[in-house]
Amino acid sequence: VIGGVATSICREGEYVKSNGAEVGDVVVLTKPLGTQVAVNVHEWRVRNTPRWTELSSKQILSKEETEDMMHAAVCSMARLNRHGGSIMVKHHAHAGTDVTGFGILGHAQNLMDNQA
Repeated sequence: VIGGVATSICREGEYVKSNGAEVGDVVVLTKPLGTQVAVNVHEWRVRNTPRWTELSSKQILSKEETEDMMHAAVCSMARLNRHGGSIMVKHHAHAGTDVTGFGILGHAQNLMDNQA
């Protein structure tokens, strides 16, 4: 199973909300982008879909490369963001978000729409 939910009880000041972004803030990524692409390509290969046939016939990706991509994606998804989160609190980050189903542009739009 890939994915999940975590629940925690925190005091004010122990976390960063998603609605405080300010003009001039910078984006800092605490994990690499692209895990969903790796998962999709792995799934295409396992199911031997037309997309996988095209990728492999054009020698864009090998079976070994897709396995390496999937392994890296799983390792990234399994790693907690505790360190990144504590640095955000320490340095008084104005806002934070994950980058999941909406992609980086969708989540950036959400941060922008919810500026303080």
